[in-house]
Amino acid sequence: MLLLLFTAFLIFANGFFVAAEFALVKVRSTQLEVEAERGNRMAGLARGLLDHLDSYLSATQLGITLTSLGLGWVGEPAVASALAPLFAMLEVPEHTTHQISLVVGFSAISFFHIVLGEVAPKSLAIARPVVTSSIVALPMRVFHWATYPFLIGLNASSNAVLRIVGVEPAGTHSLAVQGEELVRIVEESAAGGTISVGEGEMVSNVFAFSHRVAREIMVPRNRVDGVDLLEPIAPQLARA
Repeated sequence: MLLLLFTAFLIFANGFFVAAEFALVKVRSTQLEVEAERGNRMAGLARGLLDHLDSYLSATQLGITLTSLGLGWVGEPAVASALAPLFAMLEVPEHTTHQISLVVGFSAISFFHIVLGEVAPKSLAIARPVVTSSIVALPMRVFHWATYPFLIGLNASSNAVLRIVGVEPAGTHSLAVQGEELVRIVEESAAGGTISVGEGEMVSNVFAFSHRVAREIMVPRNRVDGVDLLEPIAPQLARA
């Protein structure tokens, strides 16, 4: 029973780290800032994690790796111990018991690992990045602090491998977007109903206006017809 409980804990922990990884990548800092201004302290804490995103992503990867290795270590024995009373009642031979336990254990652990430890947490984090990142913020801060020495060594080793193959490691993930990307985001938001079409067009026109030149919106002075207020209006209209 203890092995089964430990297996369930490892699956839950794996799902936690997967959700944390996808939530931190998916969420935007502005979303967390808005929630923090509304009084959500955990959103403010999650916003701080984004300032060191590379380090926290390394922490999630470390957590996923450790929990996956743990599942491979205890999963099959846990299932075997759960099936042992059934096999004993049916008087199944010992060598057959081991083979059946291996197949059933591998299949069951793989199923729950994929569904509960991978796919479901990932989908939740993508669908609710603000809520998910707020929930995982404090535990991730604690885990990051506890494993920080290991993370330094792992990051240094990874950067060394990148340099060997001729790739310069990036310092950090940039949260800024270019103007064209921002226009695309606004267009998608308008199409999805998050903002009105008029608001979307207004923002898009702001960026389009930067490509305008003066002659496209102004008339040259030598082509402007004016009215002299000191002269009669009729002759001026006739000349125009």
